Amino acid sequence: MSWRSVPPMAGPGRLQLSAGLLICTALLFVGPSHAYINSGLPAQRHRAWLEDMTGQILATSVGDLTPEMLEAAPQVMSAWADNPFDAQPSKSPTTNKNAPTMAVERLMKRLVAEQTATGNADAANTYAYNALLHGWARSGEGEYAAQRAEQILIEMQDRFAAGNASVQPNTASFRSVLLAWERASSSSTSTTNKHHDATHAAQRGQRILEWMVSLHEADVNELAKPTSECFDIVMKAWCQSNHADAPKIVEQLLVRMEQLYREGNAEVQPQTRHYNHVLRAWQQSKQKGSARRAEEILEHMNKLSSLDDSPIQPNFDSYNACITAWATSDENCSARKAESVLRKMESTYKDNHSKDVQPDAVMYNLVIDAWAKVSSHAKTNGRLPYESARKILDRQIDLYEQQGTIKCRPDAYGYTSVIKACESMAVRSKRQREKAFKVAERTFLELCSSDHAAPNHVAYGTMLKACAHLLAPGSKQREQISRLVFDKACRDGCVGAMVLNRFREAASSDSYKEVMGDFNKNSLPYDWTFRVPKSDQALHRRKRKKKSAVQKKLLSKINKKTDLKP
Repeated sequence: MSWRSVPPMAGPGRLQLSAGLLICTALLFVGPSHAYINSGLPAQRHRAWLEDMTGQILATSVGDLTPEMLEAAPQVMSAWADNPFDAQPSKSPTTNKNAPTMAVERLMKRLVAEQTATGNADAANTYAYNALLHGWARSGEGEYAAQRAEQILIEMQDRFAAGNASVQPNTASFRSVLLAWERASSSSTSTTNKHHDATHAAQRGQRILEWMVSLHEADVNELAKPTSECFDIVMKAWCQSNHADAPKIVEQLLVRMEQLYREGNAEVQPQTRHYNHVLRAWQQSKQKGSARRAEEILEHMNKLSSLDDSPIQPNFDSYNACITAWATSDENCSARKAESVLRKMESTYKDNHSKDVQPDAVMYNLVIDAWAKVSSHAKTNGRLPYESARKILDRQIDLYEQQGTIKCRPDAYGYTSVIKACESMAVRSKRQREKAFKVAERTFLELCSSDHAAPNHVAYGTMLKACAHLLAPGSKQREQISRLVFDKACRDGCVGAMVLNRFREAASSDSYKEVMGDFNKNSLPYDWTFRVPKSDQALHRRKRKKKSAVQKKLLSKINKKTDLKP
């Protein structure tokens, strides 16, 4: 390519049934005690149906609940706890988002009152309490919900220890409390203490898990059997905390799982997702050596995957965490290591064509960008950083065009990162700058002619920067190419502050004035700018205002110092 070619239901009133008929109707839709009540109605009418059932149970005098009502009440509580009708929050200011949880609380209070009045220990049983715990876990009330759920769980265990076997907490009970704390770790609304709140939630979740394990190991509560999902929830909470010790704590949890599994608890056998939590924790860590530790764990996973019947199989998330860890690391070998992991993933994918290990465009972009940040003087296997970046892009294009891997379709970010890597050769010799510019030019032209990507304002700005830093000042080639790039940016509506600044740097003063005419940076035509994100324009406006304010402040200080006193 050359530069020149470039059906209606009855309303709630119609649902009024006698208590006996209502309970019978409810029981038609439930089987075992763990089943979910389904009225068969649309979401909002299902809610009205549940409200009617709840109202009739609550309106029955204490001591008068029939066996059918006692059986149906926990099932109604479970239906409220699942709360399927509030998947889309109501826009009405009068709607109480906690209504489902409060309905479960009222039903639980009613069952406890029935239990106290009649002496029927089964009136408020584990199933009913679990529905209450589940409701709080799903309530979205953050730490308050988690604290309430934990309080209920402790009361259940205390009552069980006192001899009431009907409220013995089981795995589901503990799981709901763990889930409440995990959700609390990700839902903090505080802007100043969000990190502290997330860490506190993860610590509380881990404390509940440790309590659960100790109860089961000491045969105090044989139903409090930890499972891999329980560990999964706590690991996730620690990953969300971004605490400095999170990687080591998550690793310790994984080791604890392996220990319990070897001791005979088959339900805590570590799975791939647990290893991925460890990888994610190390990926997010800012500690020195975190990327290297992530790669060691990935290598261990690969060794485990070769064993017979091993549940550990590194997948997309595994490789993605390790590649991201290296690509964002500040170690000298980060780009080379990130590419090494990417090559292993490519090799695994080509061997078995599993979508679980199919690389995507984001991975390639990360590794290419890592090379773009490497010093222009560094060489790997005889290649300079921009050459390595271009080689990776070539492999990505081949995987997409020749092998049909849609996920790794190259985008503007990847092409732009290669151009950025070329631009970093600005400090090298004239011959090396010319060679790097040829790669930058070829990459930009490929982007312009591509049927799967198109240049954006960043790509244009980066190409103009390459013109300014790689081509000789005042040269005819620099004038021509910078003008062609800017003209195309104008036609594509990609002229933002970045493109304008880079064009001014690359072009001669006469060429810049000729192109701009009567326009200035604050009055560009809409046709030039319509594809530039408003956020980018606002960012540059803020930068200009900040720079102007700093200059004014500095000038004021200078004037004060130079004022002559009589």
